[in-house]
Amino acid sequence: MDDEDSGLAGFIGSVLPNSSTNELVFEALQTLGVETLEDLKYVQEADLVNVLRPAKARKVIARIKALSENYAMRFVTCLPDLNQKAL
Repeated sequence: MDDEDSGLAGFIGSVLPNSSTNELVFEALQTLGVETLEDLKYVQEADLVNVLRPAKARKVIARIKALSENYAMRFVTCLPDLNQKAL
């Protein structure tokens, strides 16, 4: 398992810590073409209903959205202040 796979597995484990379906979710995500944590933003609830009950699928999607927002905030805060350079 490489770093990207372990990142995905860790994410799944953090969202569904006591679930016996973690391996099935991991395999489903790989089947969908998810290779990195960033790829998760393209996953939809309907993609997970074959391996998770609706409430758990919604929980995963909510965490994916939070993760995506966190990535976006990190990107924005890393940008130089363009207004200061314009002065």
